[in-house]
Amino acid sequence: MSQIYKIAMPFACLLSANLAYADSVNYKRWAVSAGWMHVMPQGKANSTRVTTAVEEGGSYGVGSLWGSDLGEYSTNADDIKGMGGLLLKSFIKNGQTNPDYKVPSGLSHA
Repeated sequence: MSQIYKIAMPFACLLSANLAYADSVNYKRWAVSAGWMHVMPQGKANSTRVTTAVEEGGSYGVGSLWGSDLGEYSTNADDIKGMGGLLLKSFIKNGQTNPDYKVPSGLSHA
């Protein structure tokens, strides 16, 4: 019986000391990530070239900008890409706002 206590007692003390320290204020958690879970950015970051048709410094809410707000906006077909381009093409023609554009009834803000 004393042989079991000689082996178990140091392990119990070691375990309880680590658990008590983990609950203290000075304990810092460290995480180790390896293999396929370790994710790091690769390559160069994409440039952030932002073009906009509204005044800089303005404060706009959701739905507060409409086709009429973009009257002075001239665009190049190469600048209109992706889903935003599909939406813009409906009310911008030849670089100018389309006067015949009608806001879909589900989107009107009357």
